[in-house]
Amino acid sequence: MFAQQANPTNNSVLPKTTYYKAKVVKILDQGQKIEGEFTSFYRKVEVQILEGADKGKKVSVEQGGLIEITPQQLLQTGNTIVILKSEVQGKTNYTMLDRYRLDVVLYVLLGFFVLVAFIAGKKGLGAIIGLGISLAVVLQFIVPQILKGYDPVLIT
Repeated sequence: MFAQQANPTNNSVLPKTTYYKAKVVKILDQGQKIEGEFTSFYRKVEVQILEGADKGKKVSVEQGGLIEITPQQLLQTGNTIVILKSEVQGKTNYTMLDRYRLDVVLYVLLGFFVLVAFIAGKKGLGAIIGLGISLAVVLQFIVPQILKGYDPVLIT
């Protein structure tokens, strides 16, 4: 049996999980939780799901509490976040994972490519093209073969 295959003797129920992008529409509650010497800020917010099967649905999620965050990290109305929907035995739970940062990452990546092309010229463009080809080989061939259970050393 391959490591990626489920163990049929395990009777535990795995939760069904889905990730969504959501926008904070309202702050419901906020404050501090004190556990001994540990002070943690929290904020409960209402978010509207922006994509997927639950698009348009409004749910409440809590940020902080058990995880130490600073007041500057607290969510504000209008922030875009990533939430996790987990379903176990008919019970649905939504959890805030992180802020949605993909838009910013794309601008940083584009700036990096422009900077490399500006500094290194044709060699820089060649390096970027080589990087793209290498990434395509890894994602289109190597990773799928490893997920099918083939020997990673032999595949690479």
